[in-house]
Amino acid sequence: MKILKENGITLIALVITVILLLILAGVTLNILFNLRIIENSQKSVDKYKEQQAKEKLEIAISDYKASQYTDYRKTFENAVKDVGGTLLYHDNEYNVQIDGFNFKVNNSIINDFNKPFLQNKEASFQNPVIPVGFKPEDTKDAHWNSTDGNIVDDWNKGLVIQDYDGNEFVWIPVHSNDIIENENTIEKVLYKKIDADSTYYSVSQVSDDDLPDKVQLWYEKTIDKELGQIEKYGGFYIARYEAGIPVNELSKDAINNASSTYRNTSNIGKPLSMQNQIPWNYIDYKNAQINAESMYSTEYVQSGLLTGRMWDTTLTWLKNNGVDIEKDCKDWGNYSNVKIEGITQYSITKGEKWISDQPTKDIGKQWLLKTGNVEFTRKNNIYDLAGNLWEWINEYKTTNENDCIARGGCFINDSNYCIASFRNNGNDNVSEYYGRRI
Repeated sequence: MKILKENGITLIALVITVILLLILAGVTLNILFNLRIIENSQKSVDKYKEQQAKEKLEIAISDYKASQYTDYRKTFENAVKDVGGTLLYHDNEYNVQIDGFNFKVNNSIINDFNKPFLQNKEASFQNPVIPVGFKPEDTKDAHWNSTDGNIVDDWNKGLVIQDYDGNEFVWIPVHSNDIIENENTIEKVLYKKIDADSTYYSVSQVSDDDLPDKVQLWYEKTIDKELGQIEKYGGFYIARYEAGIPVNELSKDAINNASSTYRNTSNIGKPLSMQNQIPWNYIDYKNAQINAESMYSTEYVQSGLLTGRMWDTTLTWLKNNGVDIEKDCKDWGNYSNVKIEGITQYSITKGEKWISDQPTKDIGKQWLLKTGNVEFTRKNNIYDLAGNLWEWINEYKTTNENDCIARGGCFINDSNYCIASFRNNGNDNVSEYYGRRI
């Protein structure tokens, strides 16, 4: 009898191997099946979330369009913000991000719908246009009532508009008679520049023709644009308050905690025009310009520093309403030689710390106040145009393009020296005494 070599496989072992392979195959199929279920389930969840995001976008568009029929006409950016989204950019189409999903919206859906509402009435100095994204805001001194459809009753008292975030601006009416054509130069000028009374100080102001080429070119472009808008609408809006810093956790802590120190040295963020905000100082002239322009930059509304002519037009308007702008601003400005009552918060460290333990500032004290902190500094609904902080404006005083002008005086000055109409020849550096108004 032959003995077989033990290098084969028995039938029993074969059967066991086949069974094991079938079991493994079943487990693998089950895993793959479950993975497919999970994958499909995840796709369903993602699709559901995307559909929810789309619905939010549709709500934003509908809400935006519906608001155009009310006094509070939202911008598309604000409507998107309401549903938790972000408007990333827009060129020929809007790019909207909602819940991590990106959507593109054609410009025509938004802009073509919006344009008719820009011309919903005949604009004039007595009937101010209300820009898209703003609503009329009645105050105790100026209401938007109109007994005549073409004239707002309180057009000359400081009408206020408010944007979606609460920033406020005041209407400065400019009568067509105030826009004069100079026949010699065929150049339109809004008014003659005004300056402080020479009884208190002497100021030499160079003519626009003597400015350096770079500055002169800027003037020509700015004045043409400025005059065109003023002629079209009959006036312009200026910020009701000095520019405030954007609210963040550090600034909140500085306001609420007297032991906290905070100095805003950042140029980033949109300035505020709201009451009781920390004034935005510690910013140089060029960044003040850039920052002011960043507040609004749309097809319908653009912002920037006030020009010298706008500042002087505002002062002339106040003067015509009985405000002393030429001799002494002690009756309406925060200066060192002025006693002020009713203060809720002040700073003796130029804005680094804020205190609320004393409601009265005596003569001789140099306190920086929050924006619009006391009614004493309000004239025709505009706060702090005199005193508190010097305010950078788009104007140059000498042939040196770095010699920028600030207006209005400061909390460290006397009221009979640095009055609202005074042109301060400051350099363009960062300073704790300089702010701006949009």
